[in-house]
Amino acid sequence: MHTPRPPLARRAHAERTPGASRGPQRSSTHLAPRSRGGFVRNRYTLLVDLYPVYFLTWPTYGTWLHGDPRGSVDDEHNIPGTDRLAPNAALLARRSAALRERPLILDPRSREIVHGAIESHAAHRSWTIHALNVRSNHVHVVVSASSHAPEVAAGQFKQWSTRRLREHGEFERHHVWARMASTRWINDERSLALAIEYVRHAQDAPPPGFSLLSV
Repeated sequence: MHTPRPPLARRAHAERTPGASRGPQRSSTHLAPRSRGGFVRNRYTLLVDLYPVYFLTWPTYGTWLHGDPRGSVDDEHNIPGTDRLAPNAALLARRSAALRERPLILDPRSREIVHGAIESHAAHRSWTIHALNVRSNHVHVVVSASSHAPEVAAGQFKQWSTRRLREHGEFERHHVWARMASTRWINDERSLALAIEYVRHAQDAPPPGFSLLSV
């Protein structure tokens, strides 16, 4: 006797093993072209359950120290929406004097290598990169990587970037990146849009009224 099959949506639910992960859910995406100045690549997705998203930033070694006029973060000044560590010339001088190598500035070839390493590792982990910008002295990544803590994701991006740079014979120096990274959580559409806008368009001259602390 023929048993009617359940509707497609119900059948998919019934055939899925209870408790099993459905795996990464993908949708149509648009991959924007790279910009000439910043090796920017952005991915827009219609995923509903992409949160949390991490906004990761880390500088190259020696280029953004505590006391810097741009502000900085430490263990007591690292909460989004709160004040950063205030500029402090004496502290900046002490940090500069303690450097073990000269500050690192990435040339265009090195930036391209870092960009490729981050994209490759994200693909390997099935992480979704929404925006990526490798600058001469810092890196911004907006990424959905909920399988790992943001500090772990940033650390893996840094490690694989360093490995690829050395494989290409770019650096023999010991220090490439700053020890820490800024890790901000994004949990809503507005904050995600602000972060992508910042990474894409606000690197050289932030638009009037824009504040990263609002992300």
